[in-house]
Amino acid sequence: MTCLQLKQIREALVYGAANIFKGPLSHINKITVPEWAADELRRNPAAELWQIHFSGKEAAGPAVHEILPQSMGPVLEEYLMQHRRLLAGDNDPGTLFLNKRGGALGARQLTALVGELTASFGSCRMTPTMIRELFSLCRAAGKAHDYYTLSRVLGHDCMGTMKSNRPFRQD
Repeated sequence: MTCLQLKQIREALVYGAANIFKGPLSHINKITVPEWAADELRRNPAAELWQIHFSGKEAAGPAVHEILPQSMGPVLEEYLMQHRRLLAGDNDPGTLFLNKRGGALGARQLTALVGELTASFGSCRMTPTMIRELFSLCRAAGKAHDYYTLSRVLGHDCMGTMKSNRPFRQD
């Protein structure tokens, strides 16, 4: 699974030109199909699966197209059908996540929200950037020299290219 960037999470659309959608799997794009999804597609080739898709332009790097984990489907459907509609009101921005006024989340708002949630339900406060760094360190732990795969999973355009000049934290 790709580790999405903060901007992709904030700007993910659920309506119109949706980045997060439920639909049949496109055979044009080559994507990794988890075993549970392969079983579902064997039973019903026209099955609709929750997917995420960002073009190369939207991702500012390699295109992202993946099937969401099976456990996210029911939670996402409940949020979209029951809760999000109430939060958005009349001026729906179309983004998946909303701020307290029903608009799209800003970068600081998402960082604060993730920090509050990780502090409340985890053992420490973490930001989305810290989570991406931890993901990359855990992913690289068993594959010390596989920087190309790691750069692709993190959505970097080229091997070793970072959006910022800040190195990974190793503490």
